Amino acid sequence: EVGAPDFGKVFRCRCRKAEDEKASRDALRRWCALPAAMERCTFEALERRRAVVGWDAAVEFCRRYALGETSEPFVLLAGPNGTGKTHLGLAILNWRLLHGGPYGRYTNTARWLKELQATFARQPRPAEGESATELTYEEVWASYTQAPLVMLDDLGMEKTTEWTGPTLSEFLDQRYREERATIITTNLTRNSFGPWLDSRLRERRLVKAILLDGPDYRLKGGA
Repeated sequence: EVGAPDFGKVFRCRCRKAEDEKASRDALRRWCALPAAMERCTFEALERRRAVVGWDAAVEFCRRYALGETSEPFVLLAGPNGTGKTHLGLAILNWRLLHGGPYGRYTNTARWLKELQATFARQPRPAEGESATELTYEEVWASYTQAPLVMLDDLGMEKTTEWTGPTLSEFLDQRYREERATIITTNLTRNSFGPWLDSRLRERRLVKAILLDGPDYRLKGGA
């Protein structure tokens, strides 16, 4: 209507706005490296699991961690296979993705190491004027060391070599020293954590260790 406050202004139609918002969410999910199948890993999906001894406190801490209400930057989720460690860690990332950051990047430990190793054949970086279609080692490294939040899944399942051990220690130590939010899941026992992780667990100001137990939650009746 002529004379109306918004007369002459251009607005996006609702359908286009919805498409843009979905595209933005999808791009953010790709940066977080969260496949669509992981969307179901939420706190709500763990409600039945809270009946298992120790789980209520674990879920509550991780919910507060997602909200930014805890002081410890490092969270270690340890326990046997099937206890829901990965689901609990992903619930934090998914909550942040849905409600607004700081957003986190997910990676499987063995896959992350392979991603770094794959850059060896691409060194050095292309000369000035040449196009670079693949990330260098330094760029892959920085994309995880500098991320506001990283979830390192299945620590201890990777093949141990003279390179993987020091690389993991350097990565974790950098995030530890800079007090960057980091979630680690592992089925290692306390006796097999290794010197770096074992020593850091004593610093309770920076590390929250949550030991999980219970039946396989993926099986019917596993809670």
